[in-house]
Amino acid sequence: MSSSSDTSALLGGAESATPQYAGMSIVPPSPKGVTIIAVDVLLIVLTTAFTTLRFYSRQLRKGTLFPEDYLYLVALVFFHGLCWVSIAINVKGFAHHIWDLDPQQTTTVLKVGVTLYTDFMPKLTTRRNHQMTFASSVLYAVSLGLVKISICWSVARIFSTPRTVLGAYVLMAITALWVVANITISFVVCRPVGMNWGDLTPDGHCGNLMVSYTILSIFDLVVDLFILILPIPTLWSLGMPTATRVGLILVFSFGVLTMVFGAIRPAALLRVQEPDVLYTGAMGHLWTVVENGVALIVCSSALLRPVFDRATSTLPSLTKKPSTKSTAQPDENTLVGDIWIGIHVRERRYDYTMELEQGRSATQKYWSGLTAV
Repeated sequence: MSSSSDTSALLGGAESATPQYAGMSIVPPSPKGVTIIAVDVLLIVLTTAFTTLRFYSRQLRKGTLFPEDYLYLVALVFFHGLCWVSIAINVKGFAHHIWDLDPQQTTTVLKVGVTLYTDFMPKLTTRRNHQMTFASSVLYAVSLGLVKISICWSVARIFSTPRTVLGAYVLMAITALWVVANITISFVVCRPVGMNWGDLTPDGHCGNLMVSYTILSIFDLVVDLFILILPIPTLWSLGMPTATRVGLILVFSFGVLTMVFGAIRPAALLRVQEPDVLYTGAMGHLWTVVENGVALIVCSSALLRPVFDRATSTLPSLTKKPSTKSTAQPDENTLVGDIWIGIHVRERRYDYTMELEQGRSATQKYWSGLTAV
């Protein structure tokens, strides 16, 4: 059975009339497609900007790079690849109704599409098409997985409490398994395995891959929650002013943004309807890209304290006031490292020296790794 006849059977003759965009190599993006392309471009710009600031911050700290920085870079490369794939499929017919496209256009979009896998897909794709779909799955899973591993690695390096370090390594292992599951699930969802390659058999069966990805998304939310709360007990136990501890916890809580978009994604995926997967799956795809991009931005935002300090040091000259040097206590600088604290306790200028010195002996054994930040 050909791809064309398969499509006809699935659509119930809906494409008996000539599709609106039949034969076009470049399909004008739909309104949803325009939105997705705009978000793709915006996230490419934002993630690149935050990455530049991240490494400029490292340079201000004598240029020291850590393993998590290299993991982050690889994640960024995969994310940019995902964005360019997203742009490409939106000028090939994605986010249009499937009956507005001819079978070849539908196959082209499905073979490079991200997370739009249903029973409909194996009936249209060839071996080469499925290989390209596999590549798209890798872009999403590897990028988001490496971001989470990078965050856990940073937590394990900064916080030296055995419980926190053990928790970070456990979460890294779980995240790695999540990546593998996302990549391999498209192989095991069909029985026999040949159904993955478009080899239709009378007794063959393909499960609902949308449900599988939704379950993985919910599991991912649970992992995000544990990553979010992992450093909080150690942060709260520091011998520092309460305002400083609250500020640090707020900085490490930026990850809740990733959780918000991660929660929206599975809800959108559950709305995908066959056979019009290209149109009904548009929002699920959009939130997939947004979740990944926000995770990269959040991963860098907590490291921009040196950049923030450099920027604020220029404000007096811009307002024609004499510039002043920061007089933060050395111990505070050491404990906070390069973390950007949005609220500055320096507005209240009483002496923290004695309090920090008293807390130093109690916290130093937990923070032996922080001086390297």
